[in-house]
Amino acid sequence: QHPSEVQKLVASTLGIALNRVTVSVRRMGGAFGGKETQAAPLACIAALFARRTGRAIKYRMPRQQDMMQTGKRHDFENEYRLGFDDQGVIQAAEL
Repeated sequence: QHPSEVQKLVASTLGIALNRVTVSVRRMGGAFGGKETQAAPLACIAALFARRTGRAIKYRMPRQQDMMQTGKRHDFENEYRLGFDDQGVIQAAEL
């Protein structure tokens, strides 16, 4: 979700210019920021392997591993008040 950050960090890790790093992102859908920064460390590791081996590296995790490693969100806090009737149906909300 943030290929320019991945590009910047990979370039920094390898000590090369930004324009020498190409980041390809698979279509991923609505994580709404949940994967914004989690890809960068893995991309840096893949870049180091690519440099060491002299070959392109594709790193794709199985879904369960992906969710364990990258399935998190930024902290946030909400405050709200709700009013219910006697049947438990919401009648008012203050957001």
